[in-house]
Amino acid sequence: QPSLMLSAREVLLTDLRSEVIALGMKAEYSALSGYSQLIINGKIFVRKDTASGKLGVEGPLCEDFFRVRSLVSSQFVTL
Repeated sequence: QPSLMLSAREVLLTDLRSEVIALGMKAEYSALSGYSQLIINGKIFVRKDTASGKLGVEGPLCEDFFRVRSLVSSQFVTL
């Protein structure tokens, strides 16, 4: 059965951007039709669907990807 990930508050990409920058990575925020996203170091994408609030992390499997995925996951409690 898949894990359920819950957050006590809404996860804001602007807050994640600050945390990513604190880790020494570059992060650009953009809002598009239907979703907003962070582009980290020009290759990792954190996308948030506007309607559902679901987050996704995409990009090549590299050290930056796993650092960003870990940061995003730290915003949630897994059940």
